[in-house]
Amino acid sequence: MQGGASKHWHVLRRAWIPLLTLVLWLARVAAPAAEGATAADSPFLVDRWEDDLPQNSVIALTQTRDGHLWLGTLGGLVRFDGLRFEVFDQGNTPGLGSGRIVRLFEDSQGRLWIGTANAGIAVLARGRFASTGLGQAGQLVGACEDATGGVWLYNSDGQIWQVRD
Repeated sequence: MQGGASKHWHVLRRAWIPLLTLVLWLARVAAPAAEGATAADSPFLVDRWEDDLPQNSVIALTQTRDGHLWLGTLGGLVRFDGLRFEVFDQGNTPGLGSGRIVRLFEDSQGRLWIGTANAGIAVLARGRFASTGLGQAGQLVGACEDATGGVWLYNSDGQIWQVRD
């Protein structure tokens, strides 16, 4: 090695021992806590509701202004009010089109935009689900709102839409 490169290599050679020691110490400290950790050990209030979901993988999650927690699973859209879960899917919610939910976004008007894996984009507004007719070819991968209230939706097939009113 020439000049400055050998100097940096020498510093790195000396730094790896303390760095490795720190990593091993952190692993030793964290491992017993993770192995034996219970909800009672947590400083947080911990509840577990895995049997109430239609499918055990939550793909999308958002909390709306009304306080509801919305979960997107591959078995349906789920609304949680803090006590119980309500499942929406293509069987009980025709405007949804699919129960495979991959993206959720709430805009400033309180509308919940719902990206499905295979039936495009739906929206929940004023308590009613409706298909937008957008995104039938791909999945919703991004959603945001601009300063004028326009909702922008980006699909996995490269399409971008701006929705107003």
